[in-house]
Amino acid sequence: MSRLDLVLPDRAAPVRSARTTLRARTADIHQALHVAAPFAAIAEGRATVAGYGEVLLALHAFHSSMAPAVERACRELALPDLHRACERRRQALAADLRATGAAAAPADAPAVPVGDAPWAVGCLYTLVGSTLGGKVIHRQLDYLFTGSAGREFFAGTPDDGRHWRLFCHRLEAFAAAQHRLTPVVEGAHFAFGHFASCLELRS
Repeated sequence: MSRLDLVLPDRAAPVRSARTTLRARTADIHQALHVAAPFAAIAEGRATVAGYGEVLLALHAFHSSMAPAVERACRELALPDLHRACERRRQALAADLRATGAAAAPADAPAVPVGDAPWAVGCLYTLVGSTLGGKVIHRQLDYLFTGSAGREFFAGTPDDGRHWRLFCHRLEAFAAAQHRLTPVVEGAHFAFGHFASCLELRS
């Protein structure tokens, strides 16, 4: 027997989770939003209430227009509690708009055509993931607000972590059944890009 006969075959490459793949394939656009001018101003303590109000209006346009996709994805993943939580976030956002006086009645956002179920699930990945980052922004707003009024949307709720974990669990099962992640990634990319567009319109 030669030495070559003793060489073991390479181990199979580990299978990446759907969540890991989505994070890797949306990293660039996600990071670009983190350092976008309005959020940089908040992080650096330079934001004004008026400037922050523009961010809220962009968020209102985004979440209002994404509501049908959120409803579709939550139905597909059998997550009614998550859908209700997303609706409560929209209500908190409306309350923040009133508290800051940004707009008495913000204009309706243009409708977003709802794609198929995998696309909608990708959109939902972006929205649900943002709840955790929002808690960081909530703390960064201490210099503008002494209480919860005006930043309830970013404060979120104690259930946010549980909703995220359950969503990730259902995402993995959904992705395994689909056998391909491309439309899910496309949905996530769309959601990130759509929010960037909403933010640019308010800048």
